[in-house]
Amino acid sequence: MAKHQHLQAKRQHPKAAPAAEATLVLQPQRPGRSENPGLPLVPVAASQAISLPSVLLFFLALMLGVSVLVAAVAVAPRRALPRPLLAAVGGQRELLFFVSVAIDVAAGFVLFAYVLAG
Repeated sequence: MAKHQHLQAKRQHPKAAPAAEATLVLQPQRPGRSENPGLPLVPVAASQAISLPSVLLFFLALMLGVSVLVAAVAVAPRRALPRPLLAAVGGQRELLFFVSVAIDVAAGFVLFAYVLAG
């Protein structure tokens, strides 16, 4: 029985050209042809990319998350907590619950102050 050799032709895939960086090109304004007589565009620094509402939202979510964890430790049954955590918490479980409520109130106050200021 004769063996047939299957030669597979390798396809030459065209290489993609490297993508050029996107740049903002400002053309000098010609007198008399300006549609918007405002200030020219100013590039924004990368450090200013995060806006205040997203940072505020992050910290509010962080405060509420910590509050939920503290409340969960406060209301969890004694047998559900690990011994080192139970030794650290001891008889202060009611205090932990009040701390979680205080964190929620503080987060609500920050949100209220932001809404009033905006």
